[in-house]
Amino acid sequence: MRMVFHTCWIVMWMVGCGASTSTAPDAGQDDARIGNTDTSAPVAECNRNRADCDGEPANGCEADLRSSQDHCGKCGTVCEAEHGSADCVANVCVVECDEGYAGVACEEDVDECADGTALCAADALCTNEPGGYTCTCNEYFEGTGSVCTAICGDGM
Repeated sequence: MRMVFHTCWIVMWMVGCGASTSTAPDAGQDDARIGNTDTSAPVAECNRNRADCDGEPANGCEADLRSSQDHCGKCGTVCEAEHGSADCVANVCVVECDEGYAGVACEEDVDECADGTALCAADALCTNEPGGYTCTCNEYFEGTGSVCTAICGDGM
């Protein structure tokens, strides 16, 4: 019993008996600073999932690392897709590429002609283009490129 009292006295002396020492973010606190709330002083520490990415003391822990497109997961990690859409969700950049593109930030053009996914006729030439491809009927053939028929005439 004396040990419990002594332990509580030490805790009370440090932070107050029964006081919470949690560093969980206060839902009503936009700044989300831990300890020092003086907005003219540099931010010493931010709550979990918050950060002072711009170094401005006046706005404190301005970045929500869970959803910021400019600071996804950590300061300076931009969540973007060159050819697609990107959203910062729970500290992770989730990317969806437009058709014809691949890669971490949808920066790579897919060569549908080389990978065999192009739907060109057997008598057509496949040409890779940014984000897609075109099919052009070979000489002595006509059509859309996906369907080509022989042109009958002199010399054939």
